[in-house]
Amino acid sequence: MEKEILLNTLNKYQFNFKMKKIILLLLFAFGCSSKQEYKTYFFNEGLFSIQLPASWSEYDDETDSFSFFDTLLWTGNLRISPFIDVVPIDSTKSKEFLMDRLKDEPTSLMSKIGKFDCAISKKHFVQDNKNGIIYFWALAKERNLFMCSFTIAKEREGSKENDLEIKKVEAILESIKYKNLPSAQ
Repeated sequence: MEKEILLNTLNKYQFNFKMKKIILLLLFAFGCSSKQEYKTYFFNEGLFSIQLPASWSEYDDETDSFSFFDTLLWTGNLRISPFIDVVPIDSTKSKEFLMDRLKDEPTSLMSKIGKFDCAISKKHFVQDNKNGIIYFWALAKERNLFMCSFTIAKEREGSKENDLEIKKVEAILESIKYKNLPSAQ
């Protein structure tokens, strides 16, 4: 609706074609509102859900993994592999579990993302003669583990755009909600 109003305004005033084109490109690139729209995805028969920006979509990639990307502008691929109610630990020991699993990973650091204990790392890779970076997050809470990664082109590393995208990915990860299954006795 806002875009239609702006298009009518553009037509009302006699902007030249080049100016109209620039304004329209800016509108479609950044939207009319600064408020980000989100949609909820449910997985594994409702066992967990996430909030994704409206411009992101799921694509088929790996078994037991859910993969996403921004359909307006490719900024990387996000993969989430859930392990619901499978972590064999006491519900209060998720941080110790992550630290034990990642003791051989020197680039890891412990953090928090929302309600999750989180181990974060990144690795460089080469595929088809192209350099890339994979950011990893291992999120744990209670008996649930989410292994997540975000893959980008190496030349984007350290850019302002990439830093903003990493913040967006971490907001997506923070939005993960899950249902605890009854414990098997």
